[in-house]
Amino acid sequence: MRVRALIGVVLGLALLSCGSPEQPLPSLRTGVPTPIRCDAPEGSVVDVAHEPDWRQGDDRFWATSDGCLVRIDVIADFPGPAHCGWQSARVIVTGIPVGARYSDDRNSATYVRDPGDVFGDASTAAGFDPDAALPARAVDTGFREGGTALWVDENDESVIYLVTATSIERWPRDPQPAGCA
Repeated sequence: MRVRALIGVVLGLALLSCGSPEQPLPSLRTGVPTPIRCDAPEGSVVDVAHEPDWRQGDDRFWATSDGCLVRIDVIADFPGPAHCGWQSARVIVTGIPVGARYSDDRNSATYVRDPGDVFGDASTAAGFDPDAALPARAVDTGFREGGTALWVDENDESVIYLVTATSIERWPRDPQPAGCA
């Protein structure tokens, strides 16, 4: 736990030092394009200068289609907690609707990728589809994480779609996200 806290502090300091426009953030994963901090109007989805201090070392950084880092309170993406043995799952938290800022459970949605059912929620695990088809009404949100695009069906907030050049995954919304101590 101390190592994770130390990584969080180091990453936080690195992020603070990357405050100038067009300066890339440190990438924790090789081969993944690194989002940049862009000059942005206060309150916009890329106004990371005024975002909450929630980023951690194992978060995935989402960006706009032009490469600007998206606020952590617009989209957060992280593995399940390792101390509970849930690290094989992945969680994305967004505002409602996707693209809106969130501050707590009342105005956020949690989507999970848990094909191994490590969270112990069979219906959520079954809602994940690694070979999904995009519905005709699906739209690209413009959010990117490396080579992955986030798509939504604006008439169905129960799922999101993660689209790459070779796959489409459907992630279900978890109405009661699992927690562990």
